[in-house]
Amino acid sequence: MDNKQKAIQYARAGFRLIPLWWIDENGSCACGDSECGTPASRNNPGKHPLQKLVRDGRDNSTNNVDIISSWWEKYPKANIGLDCSRSGVIVVDVDMHQDKKGNTVNGFETLEDLETTFKEKFDDSVTAETGGGGLHIFYKAPKDFTSCPSGFGRNFPGVDLKFNGYVLLSPSNHKSGSSYRWS
Repeated sequence: MDNKQKAIQYARAGFRLIPLWWIDENGSCACGDSECGTPASRNNPGKHPLQKLVRDGRDNSTNNVDIISSWWEKYPKANIGLDCSRSGVIVVDVDMHQDKKGNTVNGFETLEDLETTFKEKFDDSVTAETGGGGLHIFYKAPKDFTSCPSGFGRNFPGVDLKFNGYVLLSPSNHKSGSSYRWS
């Protein structure tokens, strides 16, 4: 199933989406900005909104199938961004990365502590493997949930809560050469 078909499927399920730039066949962000991904740019390659279509980024998310279809008709390779809060989901984002001191932060080691702490509050989840080798664990947000606690990563290194932003969905691609996929 191609990106357009998947985006339509997600929209029909009620999820609010935005189109994102993707990684091209040369391994670069398709946005064409030579500084994309550098400290001079605020953009993350293959993960920032196609502002030609969604001028206000996540604020333009929709589950309108006609709009979704037209976006992916214009940009069939666009990555799929899920607006977490407007879709009613909280995503636990588990990664391995380097901290500012160059130390490896392994979110997978932290995940067990997180699961022990919150298991009684959240029980049903859906998991996706990220293109960068991490995990996205999706939970339905409680009805009265309005924001995630700040500083969450200080208590659970390598693990972030995504609610007031967006995450990529399968089959979006990643600069590593891998794609996002459901586990």
